[in-house]
Amino acid sequence: MKNKYYFSRLVLILFRVIWFISALSKVLYPKVALSWIRSFLLSFTMTKSIVLESLIPVWIVLILIISFEVILMINLTNNKFTIRLNIFLTVFFLTISLVVLIFEIPGDCGCFGEIIVWENNYSKIIFNIILVAGSICLYRSYLKSGQIVEVT
Repeated sequence: MKNKYYFSRLVLILFRVIWFISALSKVLYPKVALSWIRSFLLSFTMTKSIVLESLIPVWIVLILIISFEVILMINLTNNKFTIRLNIFLTVFFLTISLVVLIFEIPGDCGCFGEIIVWENNYSKIIFNIILVAGSICLYRSYLKSGQIVEVT
């Protein structure tokens, strides 16, 4: 009976490690992420950075992303809200990666600061597809048994 939870536990541990590394790298190397968020937002607006900063302060976006990652790292267990938040964030990051690829926005996204530097956009997309698949596996595991991991 315990064997059926091993895969879910492994995926859960991997997600916690990924969210931890991502949040930690944004705290340690905020300039990388801030500059990429700024360039991403500027690529879709014709305004200057000063005007953009007054409408959407880039550091608030970064704090929100870090907050969601920390919430998921700590509380990604038998909770339907955090499982859905995990799916939402992984799909959101996949969508951002696809937009970057389509519109050829230059630079590394800063997702993992200087800890992991992406060589190209294709590797980010493959990574995010794997994350979405893992999120769906966790969600299906939750729907089947009402929990991700066995509560002993």
